[in-house]
Amino acid sequence: MRKELLLAMPLLLVFAACSQENTPPDDPTHVENRENTANTADDQHNETVDPMGEQMDQLSFNEYELDLDFNGSDDNFEIEFKKRTDGTVDAEYKDQRKNINSKGEEAFNMLFPKLKDMNIDKETPEEDVISKSLEAFEIENDYKELDLEIVFNDGTKKEYKQNQ
Repeated sequence: MRKELLLAMPLLLVFAACSQENTPPDDPTHVENRENTANTADDQHNETVDPMGEQMDQLSFNEYELDLDFNGSDDNFEIEFKKRTDGTVDAEYKDQRKNINSKGEEAFNMLFPKLKDMNIDKETPEEDVISKSLEAFEIENDYKELDLEIVFNDGTKKEYKQNQ
């Protein structure tokens, strides 16, 4: 029996060692490694931030929607430009008179420089906001109805309407 016990002891030690985690839970390096893993995951998440969203930070607004209807035709003009709370951007640019129908990054690249150059904020008078918008997108005064909605970075929402 003593011989059997001596043979069984090493096997019990092997089984006991295999069933435990290599690093005990009270070991501070074990906790630190978990934190480093979490930070690495956060860093990877931060690296995937939408560059269009970062560019939007240069504007005084996070949403710009412009709709124009023209006299006697089906030619319409529509812009939807919005930074979402998760940092991504929705961009859509339709101008039937110029055969433009873009979405996503292509629309963003067409719209962003124009919107940035308008240099408007919530204090800009309504007349100036409308004229700068029309000028930026090379719109003649031959539209029937203009509907513009802007949400500024501080949450202020302004609507501009004009009928001709």
